[in-house]
Amino acid sequence: MKIAIQRGLENIETLLTEKGYQTVRYGDGGKGIGITVINDVDEAYEEIDPVTFYGTGEKAMILLNASKLSDEEILKYVKKYSENPKVVAVQKGMSRTQEKLEALGYDVVTVDDAIRKVRVSIIRSGDGAYEEIEPVSFYGSGDREVVVLDATQLSQEQLMKYVEKYTVL
Repeated sequence: MKIAIQRGLENIETLLTEKGYQTVRYGDGGKGIGITVINDVDEAYEEIDPVTFYGTGEKAMILLNASKLSDEEILKYVKKYSENPKVVAVQKGMSRTQEKLEALGYDVVTVDDAIRKVRVSIIRSGDGAYEEIEPVSFYGSGDREVVVLDATQLSQEQLMKYVEKYTVL
């Protein structure tokens, strides 16, 4: 996963590069950017929180607002979101998806029984709280952000691609 760094944040770029992360300049990174660190906040981002999930689907990314975070906090969030745990929550009754994830080495728990922190949750829309949902959505805040994937709108291959994107084996 690439980490885009806005100009003027060379200290963050150096810190992340020294820790082994792949950094690129904000605006020059191309595809595969999962985290963007910004400081000069313009109208597009003027009221963002220190940590914000931005976009959907292929264009989804995590924005870290360096003007509201210390270097240590930025490093902590980069580590958290680029080295995700291998735990995925799956809605009950999705045994085929659960079996495929387990075969790929993921620890699978049910959404209802998810007592540990999970990074990705797979559900079927039209069931209670998820009546109308995008194929890929972000929910929660702080330490409880979760990527929710709708199995009714994504193929098994797409589900696996997104699971891989938002978790790291």
